[in-house]
Parts: sequence; C-alpha cells; structure tokens
Amino acid sequence: MPFNTAGWDQPVTGAIATAMAAGRLLGLSREAMHHALSLAVVPNLCAYQTRAGEPSMWKGCAGPIGARNGVFAALLSAEGLSGPYEPFDGEFGIWKQTLGGTA
Repeated sequence: MPFNTAGWDQPVTGAIATAMAAGRLLGLSREAMHHALSLAVVPNLCAYQTRAGEPSMWKGCAGPIGARNGVFAALLSAEGLSGPYEPFDGEFGIWKQTLGGTA
C-alpha cells in the first residue's frame, strides 16, 4: 500500500498492526477486533510531513506512538468501546483518503 507516496506516515500501519497483535493477545472476539482496528486507524492518520524537510525529534517518536496507540485501541475495544463505522470503505475511509477511492 503506497501510504508514503499518498502523504501518510508509518504510524498508520504501525497502529493497525499493533492493535491486531494486542487484540489477539487479549483474546478479543471478531467484533471487538473490528472495533480495535477502527479505533487504531481512524484517529492515527499521520501526515508524512514528519519525514519531509528538516527532520525533527518527532521523527523518532512517530512509530512508537503509533504502536502505543494501537495497544490503546485494543484495550479500549476490550472494554466495549466501539470504533467508527467502515474505517476503510466508508465515505471518508482510509481508501478514499489515501488512494482517492481506488482500493
């Protein structure tokens, strides 16, 4: 998935992967995993500006913050918090936002 060329930074995929791993370790149900995924991806669409221009100290923190947020998403889901509907295919889902609707 060309996230970088579409202007998105690595915490997007890191949050997703970490939420799925944490959800698996927590033994989340299929529905809870769906919510963990949504809670990881929607609030963590990070701009690639982190790696453009003059590098800042944030560049080294972006990936770990994505991972932290993925674990947090799984924990929220484990407690019953629902995530936004259709995070990938929705009207403003990640496919439309990152690839102009061409998934």
